[in-house]
Amino acid sequence: MVRRLKRTDLSLMRAVRKTECEVLTLIMRLVTKMGDPLGWTLLSIGIMVFEGTLAGFGLKLGLVSLVGALSAIVVKRLFRRQRPCMHQSFPKALTHIPDPWSFPSGHTTSAFAVAVFCLSVSNPAMPLFMGLALCIALSRVYLGVHFPSDVIAGMCLGSIAGLSAFPFMNLIG
Repeated sequence: MVRRLKRTDLSLMRAVRKTECEVLTLIMRLVTKMGDPLGWTLLSIGIMVFEGTLAGFGLKLGLVSLVGALSAIVVKRLFRRQRPCMHQSFPKALTHIPDPWSFPSGHTTSAFAVAVFCLSVSNPAMPLFMGLALCIALSRVYLGVHFPSDVIAGMCLGSIAGLSAFPFMNLIG
């Protein structure tokens, strides 16, 4: 079962990387940066400034992305799966590697936590955040820092984190 998953991951990664070109690599690096903790923090602060309040959607978005990131860190420490770029037969990384562990994708987990949270509060920006979450997930595979199964796990974990955070966010503003 593990070998089959590894073969599937490798063939999906190779298919994604066949699209590699300079412009697409630049775009994917920018997309992945949006899923960094700094990206979520800046977006949250920007929304707070736009809203004119510290206790609105901007704060909730920041907290939900943090819940996603922290849950991914916990799971990564439990599984300790090496990143694909550390294996000889897998494509090299096209971006900075934040830590040695790949399962699940922290970027994807945070992105899906935010997107699913937006869905649960019926935020009109939900399609935008869901599109961003999908692009972030794809960028992690394209850049060679995650297996496809890592981003699928991140999608699931992030969805759980986003739904789990929903009741607590009602306590804020």
